[in-house]
Amino acid sequence: MENNNEDALKVDTPRARIEALAARMEAAEHVTPEDAAEFKKLVVACPDVWASVMVSARCVQTQLIQKICKGGNGASEAYFETETAVLKQQFAYGTATSLERMLIEQILTARLRVMHAEWVYTSQIVGKEATYREAEYRDRLVGSANSRLRNAIEALARVQRLTRNTPTLQINIANDGGKQVNLQGEPKAAGVGNQAGSGV
Repeated sequence: MENNNEDALKVDTPRARIEALAARMEAAEHVTPEDAAEFKKLVVACPDVWASVMVSARCVQTQLIQKICKGGNGASEAYFETETAVLKQQFAYGTATSLERMLIEQILTARLRVMHAEWVYTSQIVGKEATYREAEYRDRLVGSANSRLRNAIEALARVQRLTRNTPTLQINIANDGGKQVNLQGEPKAAGVGNQAGSGV
């Protein structure tokens, strides 16, 4: 009986509750208002857990991968999923700030959009008797997808550069006895050492 109680305590964590509720909602034909409200309540109370189980971006990425690999035997989907996971790790997603994580997800999604647009262009235009209008339309889609990817990459680079170059905030406070106390707050930067800042 004691072991069962221990197991229950292990399972009853914010992460476990959020994951279980997310799984239940995904499996349901219609999500109940009660489940939706409870899910929102749990996530708002535990934002750090949400960052590690976030499914919104993954849903879009999964749909794109399925479109690219439509009609295959599943191997290509596994390759794309693995490649996306590897790229996410190479971007140091686990130690990134919340803003950086949003941009990393945007980059991964935009990259899949480029690949989908290129795949459609190749399969429907290259070597086919397509009209000029259709070829121009598909070419514009490829260009638009590439622009989104480039913009997302540039945005992440700017955010990381700003984070890296933001000086440490130092506040000097004089006590009643005249002794000075220095309070410092260091900005978080994934994989980058913090720099000493000037006094305020």
